[in-house]
Amino acid sequence: MGRVLQGFGAAGAAPIVLPLVGDLYKDDDEKASSCLGIIETSNTFGKVLSPIVGAALAAIIWHIPFFAISAFSLISLIFVFFFIKVPKEKRRAT
Repeated sequence: MGRVLQGFGAAGAAPIVLPLVGDLYKDDDEKASSCLGIIETSNTFGKVLSPIVGAALAAIIWHIPFFAISAFSLISLIFVFFFIKVPKEKRRAT
């Protein structure tokens, strides 16, 4: 049941990222392209690394991966808090 809930959360969050980046950098195509590249690289890196890390943690004690998600989520939240900045809004001349 937890995996189903996780799937709904991931399926709901993934399509929001692309339009959000487009809205944040609508006047700067180069910045938007760079940001989308970083997001997709991070996503792919997570998909490749997570089974490896999960298996390594399970090799130590089989139930550690169930608790590790909380630690990894907290680390991600801290990174988002410190490294993701909203671009400054440009003032338009009237």
